[in-house]
Amino acid sequence: MPAADENDENNYQIPWAKISEACHTAEVSYEKTAKVAPNRWVVSKSPARIDFAGDDLGSSVELDVAVCQCCIEAMKLNFLNTQCPIGAKARRISTPEIRLTVSSSFDHRNETYHQLTCTTLEDFDNHSDPCTPCALLKACIVYAGIVEVADKGKRTLQELLARTFDDGLGAEGIELHAWSSLPQGTGLGCSSILAGTILAALGVLVGRKYDMQSLVHAVLHVEQIFTTEMPKSVHSSPFISHLRNDFSTYSNHSILVLQKRWWLARSGLVVPNNTSQPSSSDPHATFCLRPTDQIGGFLLGVKLSSSDASLPLRVTWSNVELPAGFMELLESRLLLVYTGHSRLAKNLLRNVVGHWERRSDVVVKTFDALVSEAEEQAVAFQQGSLSTIGRLLTSYFAHKRHLSSTTLAHPPLLSPLLSLIEPHAYGYALSGAGGGGFLVVVLKEETDRNALVVEIKQQFGEDEVVWDVKVDRVGLTVEVLEAGLEVTEPSARY
Repeated sequence: MPAADENDENNYQIPWAKISEACHTAEVSYEKTAKVAPNRWVVSKSPARIDFAGDDLGSSVELDVAVCQCCIEAMKLNFLNTQCPIGAKARRISTPEIRLTVSSSFDHRNETYHQLTCTTLEDFDNHSDPCTPCALLKACIVYAGIVEVADKGKRTLQELLARTFDDGLGAEGIELHAWSSLPQGTGLGCSSILAGTILAALGVLVGRKYDMQSLVHAVLHVEQIFTTEMPKSVHSSPFISHLRNDFSTYSNHSILVLQKRWWLARSGLVVPNNTSQPSSSDPHATFCLRPTDQIGGFLLGVKLSSSDASLPLRVTWSNVELPAGFMELLESRLLLVYTGHSRLAKNLLRNVVGHWERRSDVVVKTFDALVSEAEEQAVAFQQGSLSTIGRLLTSYFAHKRHLSSTTLAHPPLLSPLLSLIEPHAYGYALSGAGGGGFLVVVLKEETDRNALVVEIKQQFGEDEVVWDVKVDRVGLTVEVLEAGLEVTEPSARY
């Protein structure tokens, strides 16, 4: 195996077009339904997710992958609000325009980050630019076929809205709100789940109801808008260079842009001339992604998601049955501690892809272990073994550090926090790709959770450090409300 060449690794260019080509093989269909009447909110809500094991950092169609996840509701301790933390709502309005709002809560009584009104097709020129406010909302509207940017100069936005709402009921405008109550860069899958809630709400509103399989795949399609359709000036901008090189999350409260976890990829579907080393310039090499964030949030409880080593890309999943009473035990033993750091691993994407192309022994063995341990973790949940779940969670964290080589920088809070927590825990891991967000902890049965929480607050602060966590029993929900009613809980299951 050739020695690693740091210069080659630093100069590695991510093949966005190949990634998009593979991602668009994931099939999406929808059922045509009646359009929702004017002034009735379509409300879509979802919990977040925790990955407990698996191929969290990306995949190719060269290797079967698997992830063991848990659907969760997360909130600050002592909060009375038990709403799902991620969601969107949409309705028809009488003015032929599109109003967009992004905030930190479903009722928008807290901070509103962005609010804008689109009256022309020119307002969607920047829908593929992740630097712009409400970019994710605009991208979903374009993907849903409500706005076709290619029609600019041929038809107006008002004409396209009239075509969408051709049922004679009037009210040809759209009001779309999206929210996430979780901090930026949490590693809990917020952005991909949010994209799904937006698509689910818009789809029902305009009469395009996606089944769960198609919704999971549609989220992956939406992500491609920010890669293959991104303006050249944005591709070469300092922002995008920082985004790719530092693998950092840029968003206002994890809302405006899809998290970059989706952009992790490995190459080598076809090995040219039967050689052992695929070439990054080989036109036959295929890159692909495995979108599991949205599965973790959309589907209730614990599940094992996977994708086979083949095209077309298809993501599948199965529910993991838990022993009687274990869900309640798990909730009492789970702890979420916010590190206050949203920075992810510097150069993680490029390093992992470069190591994989050289078939680095560490990377190959690590991915093999990630897949096998996801299946092992599912068995641990089925058996109700907290100690095994914790052990595999810590192992999962170690695998992510191996994949990132020496580039993973932990938040300053982590070392003293682990010194306090480790004696009381079966295992732990930083959520998502690592380097920040939440520390997920599985506590031992004998640990006094409340006493530990008090001690953590005393050492690290009262506000936004320890969050409560509940295993979600519902998953993604979509509800159509009667005209004039406010958004309330609970929603009907999707």
